[in-house]
Parts: sequence; C-alpha cells; structure tokens
Amino acid sequence: MTKIRALTEADLSEAQRILRVAFGTFLGAPDPEQFWSDLDYVYGRFGAEHTAAFAAEDEEGVLVGSNFATRWGSVGFFGPLTTRPDLWDGGIGQRLVAAASNQLDAWGVRHAGLFTLLKAPSMSGCTASSAFTHAF
Repeated sequence: MTKIRALTEADLSEAQRILRVAFGTFLGAPDPEQFWSDLDYVYGRFGAEHTAAFAAEDEEGVLVGSNFATRWGSVGFFGPLTTRPDLWDGGIGQRLVAAASNQLDAWGVRHAGLFTLLKAPSMSGCTASSAFTHAF
C-alpha cells in the first residue's frame, strides 16, 4: 500500500528525477531521464513560503511520486503532480491530490486548481493537466 507523507529534503533528488521521467515519458522524449534537466520544479517549490510538499512511497519506503500545494491568500493550486510511469493508473496520483486538497482546505483556500505544465488527456497518468477551474 502506498503511503503519503511529507516530502523531505532527502527526497528532492529522486522527486526531481521522477518528474523528469514522468513528463519525458508522457511527451515521448528520447531520453526521459534527461528531460527538463535544466528546469527546477521541485527544489524551488520545496523551500517556498506557503507551500506544502507531499511524497508517495511504496511498501519498501521507496519514493514513487510527489505533489505540492501552494497558497496565495484565498487562492491555491497543486502541482506539479508526478508518479513513476511504471505505476501510472495505480491510484497514487489520486492519493497525492487528496493530500494537497486536504492541505488547501486546512489553509482555508476558497478557489483552487491544478498547476498547468501541459495539457494531458486525464490525470490518471499523473502528469499535470489543463485546469485552474474548479474549487475543492
């Protein structure tokens, strides 16, 4: 069973790798391990004010995904949300969304949505999809 917990500094390198592989795989990059190697969507968010970071780990304690929740006053968003591609459609992304949603609720956020990196056909692949349109 996948466990959702706070992301720690020790997780950041693997969370960044999972993000690159997830988006690289989704977009068909020839070498997903090197995709977006010049961009930082993990380290900067981890240390940012008004941001909570979540980790998904498997039964052995291995990091398999992450998500971030960010609050800007009464508005919030979550993402980037990523899981390892070999575990897509396993429900991990839904659990990471629930953790972010609970945090946004605890902060009193009234309007929330998904941080958009690209338009994906669904959230089941756990890459960012296309909306900042719904409230939790």
